Amino acid sequence: MTSDLIRNLIAITREWLILTSMVVPERIAGRAGVLELKQGQCLLVPTLSDAQRAVLREYFDRRGMTVAGINRDRPFVTPGGRFRYGPWWWIFTTETFFGMCGMFNVRVEKTSVSTHGSASVLARLGATA
Repeated sequence: MTSDLIRNLIAITREWLILTSMVVPERIAGRAGVLELKQGQCLLVPTLSDAQRAVLREYFDRRGMTVAGINRDRPFVTPGGRFRYGPWWWIFTTETFFGMCGMFNVRVEKTSVSTHGSASVLARLGATA
């Protein structure tokens, strides 16, 4: 999910918007190493280093999650040279995801984080905080 997607969703709704995204903790540690994401950072999956990908692969495998480009092959470019864009391109922390959702002419009314690695935002349009 990118800010363009959020902006487009806001353009087609009248008052309320619910957004949900997979999120990861700010610090992921395991046998493969440590990956730290500071406030405001996110990861672009096609550009991950082998070390970063190994840490994320171990993290998602431990949780029984399959994530394209991490622990499941998913070419990012088609044989015809077109991007195969999708939500699996970006990995956010909870804080980054919530921050992105609050960037627009909305008031974040409610946030929630699941134990399964997702975060949700309920936002009211045209009602800035």
